[in-house]
Amino acid sequence: YGGELSVEVFIVEGVNSQVDMVRRIAEVVESIGPDRIDLNTVVRPPAVKGISASPEEHLRALAALFGPKATVAASFKKQGFTSLEISEGALLGLIKRHPATCPQLAAEFNLPEEVLFKRLKELMATSHLLAEKTGSETYYFVR
Repeated sequence: YGGELSVEVFIVEGVNSQVDMVRRIAEVVESIGPDRIDLNTVVRPPAVKGISASPEEHLRALAALFGPKATVAASFKKQGFTSLEISEGALLGLIKRHPATCPQLAAEFNLPEEVLFKRLKELMATSHLLAEKTGSETYYFVR
């Protein structure tokens, strides 16, 4: 394979988050020889009840077990800035990879929900997005 090879390791708190277990996962990943290693965890409501995210600081510590190619890919709420603008490409790109609710997207982009909701409505009006109600929440998907 001549392209870039990336591996995502999904860490679920209490399931595979113990250091000894992650060390074994790191050995398997090393044998594959990827160019990039992304550590991820639950950032949206999971399909299975009782599943919880591994804390950001724990993921950062676990990333060290994989070496310099590893980064924490999980999106934890950004602190310290607020923006009132977001590019259409950034918003659609995230939703394409991870359908999400307005509150989840607002937290990801550190935007007020009402500002983000307005952008979502605009993208739905131009047929870029679909909305689907799941339980009491509305998820947005790229068409």
